[in-house]
Amino acid sequence: MIIVFDNIIFSLQRAGGISAFWSKLIRGTMESGLFDCRFIEDDNARKNIFRRELKIPEEKIIHSRRLSIRSLLFAVKVPSKISRKPFIFHSSYYRQCIDSKAINVTTVHDFIHENGLQGSWVSRRVFSIVKRNVMSASRALICVSRTTRDELLKRYPSFGDKIIDVAYNAPVVRESASKVPKKGKEYLLFVGARGGYKHFMFACRLAAMERMKLVIAGEPIKAKERLALLKYWGLKYEVELRPDNKRMAQLYAGAHCLLYPSEMEGFGLPIVEAQSYGCPVLTMKRSAMPETGGAGALYLSDYDVRQGLELMRKLRNRSFRSKLVALGKQNVQRFSWENAVDSYIALYKRLAEESNDYLGLSAV
Repeated sequence: MIIVFDNIIFSLQRAGGISAFWSKLIRGTMESGLFDCRFIEDDNARKNIFRRELKIPEEKIIHSRRLSIRSLLFAVKVPSKISRKPFIFHSSYYRQCIDSKAINVTTVHDFIHENGLQGSWVSRRVFSIVKRNVMSASRALICVSRTTRDELLKRYPSFGDKIIDVAYNAPVVRESASKVPKKGKEYLLFVGARGGYKHFMFACRLAAMERMKLVIAGEPIKAKERLALLKYWGLKYEVELRPDNKRMAQLYAGAHCLLYPSEMEGFGLPIVEAQSYGCPVLTMKRSAMPETGGAGALYLSDYDVRQGLELMRKLRNRSFRSKLVALGKQNVQRFSWENAVDSYIALYKRLAEESNDYLGLSAV
């Protein structure tokens, strides 16, 4: 059976957790040899660091310039040679295929927009409507955590008749632990996006109060961020611009701890990446973070600087730190890309087997 993977996320991001997940899923499905995999993407996809690591045969790519796309770029059609028979369509970021024989699959990452945590009121409203329509048109929904699944069913109880599974993400940074230097601990680490709900400035305040350097891994610091940072007198920071996996492994292994004060996450990939390299994690006791971090992380109940400093200072106790690191490494064993890909492949096989009944077609 044909599976059409919509690589739109590679054009929307240069890097990021969803891009990492998507590249692992593509690689695993291709390596299984069970399906005829095709891919929709445009030229901008090659700028994504995870896409550049994939070896997709050119003849398997459907270039988006050939597609018929409706006014909203969330509804896609595929070439007629594919849509003659039932096929699975899985988008990396909330698009649906409107061909009559498409079996849509959607991965649900989070409800950031629905909770008013990202974008303007108009953009949140539009995206929420589009996302709901895409999920409604899908035969199967895969959530990246039980927390995300529970919120999905609470928001949309009518989706209970769909296939709804949970497939956890897993650490992307997988350099051999024996090759990563263990020295460091003189800095705090902040990884990824720095938008409002990520509470980057709270992390900066903690670093300034603790008088520790803050290493910021991700995109360049913007002018308005530099201006805001001036109020944290004495804060020392440096930016690691889009570090590769090898460098990220070094940053995790050398940090005093990862500061991850996000208000909401569907999963929270940096938590388990840090734990896999023995880096303690300070995060929030909210949304999916406790589910992801388990007993191997420290949790703040609120954005309380005093509480944050108390927890970070506990890490200076060698015994306490060692126990937390051990619990973190134990926690990481729950997550693997092999298990995640196996879950998706099992779903694809199930959809292939039931496709005739679902589409009301005779055997093809």
